[in-house]
Amino acid sequence: MGGNNDTIEKMLENHAAASFQSNDTPTPPQSMSDIERVRAEVDALYEEAPSWVGETLSREKVHCFMAPRFKSKHGQCQYNRRKANSDVRSVGHHVIRIAPGIMNDEHDWQDTVRHEVAHALAYEKWGSSQHHNSNWKWVCEEVGAEPTRCADKSHTERPYKFACSNGCWETGKLKRSKKIKRPWSRYCNDCGEMCVSWDAGNPKPTEPGVCEVSSIEWRTKDEYYE
Repeated sequence: MGGNNDTIEKMLENHAAASFQSNDTPTPPQSMSDIERVRAEVDALYEEAPSWVGETLSREKVHCFMAPRFKSKHGQCQYNRRKANSDVRSVGHHVIRIAPGIMNDEHDWQDTVRHEVAHALAYEKWGSSQHHNSNWKWVCEEVGAEPTRCADKSHTERPYKFACSNGCWETGKLKRSKKIKRPWSRYCNDCGEMCVSWDAGNPKPTEPGVCEVSSIEWRTKDEYYE
């Protein structure tokens, strides 16, 4: 009888460990479409953002579309819309449109998505378009976007680096976002390997999932959970 109890306890321990592992380790994305990647980035923004973001504008009221006709424009926020290019007003709903041509640059498209969501949030918070004023810049910093116009981004100094550990892509970041703090939680869309983060100007980490930012006390996932 005691042997059966030991077996049951062992099964429960294994189940708990498996549940923890499945919740703690995200599954690498499998060939997501561009629009799925954009929507996932908006989801990530809402998960990471301060509570006021969801209170000001719920995730369900941000609608994402690709804009194949965009050539020089990276993205656009259309206020009070449910559908792209619609003339029918839908107060409180906003459309984010992203150019497919920027989706090969990991930093560019992600920052553009957050840039446009910041426009929607600023509109809701202050009651009208804030363009690229100080209010909008403050919102950008709150949601992890660079507070600069798209045309100015190439001149922005970024103190942190974030990249695929296999070298598929590399980008700079202005803030110590969750990506920078916990690179093991993000995977490359191209090869499925964990990402890495480090201080700009220093060598890139050679091990997947490593954070080598001097102002962050941990370096690996195991150290983070200690």
